[in-house]
Amino acid sequence: MKSWLRDYFNSFKVKGEFWYVFCFNAIFFSVIGLLGYWFVETVKIRSEVLMQGKTPEQLQAFFASSTPEQMLPFLEQLKAFLLFFVIIGILLLLLGFLGYSLLQAFSWNYLLKRKLSKNNYWKWNVLQLVLIIPLGLYWLMAFLIMVIVKGMVQFLFNLNSWVSVNFANGIDNFLIILNSVLIFIFVVLFVLILYAIYYLFTKDYQVWSSMGNAFHILKLKIKLFRKSFLSGLVTLMVLELLMTPVRNGFINSTILLVMDIFIFLVFLVWLQIYFVREMQAD
Repeated sequence: MKSWLRDYFNSFKVKGEFWYVFCFNAIFFSVIGLLGYWFVETVKIRSEVLMQGKTPEQLQAFFASSTPEQMLPFLEQLKAFLLFFVIIGILLLLLGFLGYSLLQAFSWNYLLKRKLSKNNYWKWNVLQLVLIIPLGLYWLMAFLIMVIVKGMVQFLFNLNSWVSVNFANGIDNFLIILNSVLIFIFVVLFVLILYAIYYLFTKDYQVWSSMGNAFHILKLKIKLFRKSFLSGLVTLMVLELLMTPVRNGFINSTILLVMDIFIFLVFLVWLQIYFVREMQAD
C-alpha cells in the first residue's frame, strides 16, 4: 500500500515526455474540434438557407401545390446541400481516423523509444479498423451490465415500499452516483485494455497477436493491472469531484465542454505514461 501511494504521488511529477505527448493530443483534438464546429455551423447555415424560414408543414404544402418547374430550384439547392453534407462529412471522418492513428503512432513510438516509419503508420490504421468491432462490443456489454445492476438495485429498494416512498430522493441520488461510478470503472478499464494493446503493438507491429497477448499479459501482470486500474479510477473520480462545483458555476456550455475535454486529455496522457512506466519497471 505504501509503495503504491509513493508511486502514485510520484506519477504527478510530470516531465518533458508528458508535455510532448499532451501537445500531440491537444493539437489533434483542437484541429478536429475546430473542423467539426465549422462543419456543424456550415450545415446549420445551409439548411436555414435551404428552408428559407419554412416549417416542415409549409414545405410539404409547397411540394403539394408546386409544379416540377417551380420545384426545380429547390431540388438543385437540396442536391448541393446533400453533396456537401455527405462528401465533407466523409472527408472529416477520414481525416479524423487517419489523424488519430498518427497521434497514437507518434505517442507510443516516442514513449517506447521506437522508430516510426511509413509502413508502421499504415499498420496503425489497420489496427484501429480491427479494434472497432471488439471495442464496440465492449461498450455494448458495459451498457447492458449498467442497466442490469441499476435495475437490480432499484428492484431491491422497491421491495420495501416504506423506503422507496420516504427516501425517494435519496434513492435517486444513490442511483446517479452508482451509475457514475460504473461509468468511471468501465472507462478506466477500457483505456487500460486499449493501452495494453497499443503497448504490445508498438513492440512488434503484429495486429492480431497484440490483441490476444494484451489480455494474456494483463492476466500475468494482474498486480500491475490492479495498481494501474486503482490509480486511474481514483484520479478520475477526484477530477470529477473537483470539476462538479466548477460546472455549477459556469453558464457557457462551450467553455465547459472545452474544459472537460482538456481535463480528460490530461488524465489520458497521465494514465498512458503511468501505465508505460509500470510495464517497463515490472
